[in-house]
Formats: sequence, structure tokens, C-alpha cells
Amino acid sequence: MKRWMVPAGAALLFLAAAVLLWPGRRSAPEPEGSGTAGEEPLSVCLVGGAGAGVYDPSLLEEAAGAGAYVCCLDQGEPADLTEAVCRALEEGGAGQIVLSLSLDCAGTWQGEGRERYEETGAFLPGDADAAHIGDLAAYEEKTAFSDPEPVQLTEIGQLAEAVGEIRSLCQSAGAELTVLMEPVGPHRASAYQRAEVRELYETLAEQVDFWDFSADAPCGDSRFFYPDSSIRPALAEMMLRRALGLGGYVPKDFGVLVTAENAGDRADRFGTGGLGEGQQVTVLMYHHLSQEGGSEVNLPVSLFEEQLRALRDAGCIAVTLEDLYAYVEQGTPLPEKAVLITFDDGYESNYDLAWPLLEKYGMKGTIFAIGVSVGKDTYKGTSCPMKAHFTYEQAREMMDSGVISVQTHTYDMHQWPPYEEGPAREGAVPLEGESQADYEAAVRADLKRAREEMETATGYPVTALSYPNGLYTPASQRICLELGFRATFTIEPRTNTVVKGLPQSLYGMGRYNVGPMTGQELLALTGLDG
Repeated sequence: MKRWMVPAGAALLFLAAAVLLWPGRRSAPEPEGSGTAGEEPLSVCLVGGAGAGVYDPSLLEEAAGAGAYVCCLDQGEPADLTEAVCRALEEGGAGQIVLSLSLDCAGTWQGEGRERYEETGAFLPGDADAAHIGDLAAYEEKTAFSDPEPVQLTEIGQLAEAVGEIRSLCQSAGAELTVLMEPVGPHRASAYQRAEVRELYETLAEQVDFWDFSADAPCGDSRFFYPDSSIRPALAEMMLRRALGLGGYVPKDFGVLVTAENAGDRADRFGTGGLGEGQQVTVLMYHHLSQEGGSEVNLPVSLFEEQLRALRDAGCIAVTLEDLYAYVEQGTPLPEKAVLITFDDGYESNYDLAWPLLEKYGMKGTIFAIGVSVGKDTYKGTSCPMKAHFTYEQAREMMDSGVISVQTHTYDMHQWPPYEEGPAREGAVPLEGESQADYEAAVRADLKRAREEMETATGYPVTALSYPNGLYTPASQRICLELGFRATFTIEPRTNTVVKGLPQSLYGMGRYNVGPMTGQELLALTGLDG
């Protein structure tokens, strides 16, 4: 557990906020500011400007061992980077420094402070980190990017001097130093004068070699940047993986080590990065199957089989959640006509009818089960009959087959008003008059319970959620991110674009509700007939 102290030497810098804390050496919890013999030093500390909190400390630990911390300076000037590194080495005992520079570090900068994890210094997830990002054109259309006001790099010499001092400090302490230059989003690149960028690169390269990413894909892709053009966590992760030699997905030819020899050429290519690689994925939504059918959520099994046959004959391949994760997180290819077949609620007909047909046609499926309804044929706490839902034993049997994945449709946020004594929660949205704090606590508790119960009963991880009735909020998306869910699904009828290296493209995925239609009608609805 990391301990903290206020950095006395940075009093002027943080006078306005007075909140920057520094990690002391790790030991058993003790009063703030006390010293203890035998404390364990940090392995690695990342120091950077206002946006550095997007870096993932677990990646730093993967590269250097336990004990990572992100020191994000919300405001400052070049000399403050030097002071922060000095404290990391002398007080934190860091054996490795990662210095993340932005162009704005060649001046006096001031960013908007964000809440951070106390033990790591990294930013807490915000609503913007869990919002759906998929199709590039759609993202550009709905995003209000900041206007690129001209920026002057007034302290290039001071920054180079600070970096030189940091290099000397690390050498004296026997600590490894890695320097990154953060790219700028495509909507802000024009704010910088090319001559100043070249001067900065060449002057910095006289002091230290540094990793640059601004001329490489996907750094020309606005989806990897916040609206203010600072880097998102997904891009920061790929930068760390490249610079620190870690595994995982890194785009081809992403990142160049800048030296005195190639600094000018690299600066001339500033802001020319290309787009990320994405692929379309169609998600289908089913519910109950029966012999006779009769509604949008009660499909005749004969039609379901016809639809599966049509998908197969059209060259569609039914993929799994794991296939989507592998594409986004590892760059593993997806089939050209990738289709994710999903079922909501967890009806016993999924076990009796859907599973055998999926297996017959070589398909895979994902079922989102309501936790409180598992194994029930009456509504919770009542004798009111409802369609039977499969048991956890049946869920485990389907999952063991490799054909079916069972995920969550919340524990109890899919309520039916006539059967509820009080207000009914018909999705992951606030009840009338409910405070934001109470609402968020309810969502968090529900999802934790749903996951714990299902994982305990089946032995399989729960990584995805479909929202009941498609109802959700930015806060519910953020809570899913905080809890480690890797994908969420709505009922918005659209085809999805999933993007390599961008996990947010798996949040808020759209689905086509499949009613009583022929196989050809299904292909036409989804555009899979082309």
C-alpha cells in the first residue's frame, strides 16, 4: 500500500489546488509523513503534464515490477518536471522513470484537474472514458472538438534543460529513463508552428533519445483523443507497450525512437498520423423461442432455424465475445461478415431450442440472463407465472459445450411494474426522485451481485452486460468500466464498428431486434445480404 505526503518544494505550483500528493515508500499503513525503516521503494514512476493521468499503472508494473505511480502535474513549467523526478528518485526510491512530455510542456501549462486513484495517481474513469465510440464519421459528427487556437512554444530551451537535468539525475541514481512525446489530436495539430515543433524536437534530441508517435497511425484518428485533443487511455496504453517492449496490441510501425540524427525529419512529419483499423460487426438480439411463436420477443423456432440457415448461406460467421476482445485487445482478425448472436433474459427455451440449433449450424451464441430470474417460472417474491428461465446448472452445461456464453442482464433491474409494490426499475436508469449518489450505488451493487452470483455458480467470468430495455446513462457506462466489464450492449438498431486498440468501441454496442421475419428479410434488415 502506497503512502503519501504533500510535496513541500512545489508549494507555488500547486497553491491554487493544493491537492497534489506524492507517493511515499510502500509499507504498512502509518500516520501520514512518518518514516519507517525497511520501506519498499517504487519500481517505476511516470511523470508528466496535465494529461499524464491516463496512463495505466498496471502496465508500468508489468514492465518494471510492483510499485508503480503516475505523477500528473495539473499545472506547471519545465522545472517542475525536474523537481517531480527528483522526488520520485530520492523519496519514492524509483528505479525507473518514464517521462511523458506534451508539446505544451515547452511552456507554462494548466489543465483541468481530474479525480485520481489515491494509491496510483492515475485518473479515475470519467463518463467520457466509457461513452460509445465506434464509427469515425459518427464520432466526428457528435463531438464538439475544441477550436485550435494558436500555441507558442515559449520555453523550448527551458524544457530541454529540464530534460537534461532529469537524464543526469537518473544516471546518478542508477535509474532507467524512458521519454515519450505525446501526440496531439488531429483537430489541434494546426495550432502549432512547424518551425517551433522542429526546434523542440531537435533541441530535446540533443539531451536524450525519446519516443515519438505523432506521425503514425492511429494518431491521426480523433477517436483516440478527447475533445480537447489530449490522448485517451487506449492510445496511452499502446504508447507504453511500444516504448517499454510489452506484449499486447500495438499497430504496425507505431512509434519511432527519435535521436539527434532523425529529429528534424520526424518533426517535419508531425501531425500526419493515419487512422486506426476497424471492422463492422452485426449483433442480433433474440429473446424467447417456442414452437408457435407470435410476437417480437417470442419467435417460432422454425423461423429461427431458417434465419440461421440464411446467415450461414450468406457467408456470415457467428463470433463470440472472446473473438471481439481478441480483435480489439490483440489485433486478432475477425471474419469479414462477423455476427454476434445474443439472447436476452435467460429463458429455458434458449437451453431447449436455441442451443441445439446453434450447434447444428456451427454457430455460437451469447445469453444475457437476469440474475434474480435464473431457474424461476414465477416472478420474484410472487406466485405470478412467467416464462421459465434456465438454471445455473443448465447455464454451466451450455457454457461447457463451447457453443454458449452466459453473461448478465443485471441482477434485478429488469422489473415489471404490475408485479412491483413500489417504483419499478425497468433499466439501468434512475428512479423518479432518486439522487445521483443513490442511483449509482444501486447500479454498482446490482452489477456486483449479478457477477458474483453467476461466476460462483458457473465458474465462468462475467465480462459483458446488456442493458434491460436498452436503458442506460453515462454514469452506468462508467460504473461498468470501473467494475471491469469489457462490453455493454443496447437495443439501438445499428451495425457496430469495433476498432483495434480502442476498447471503448465495445461499449454501447447496437443490436438488431430479430422478430418473426424470414431469413432473407433478416439479411436485408442488417445489410448482410450484400
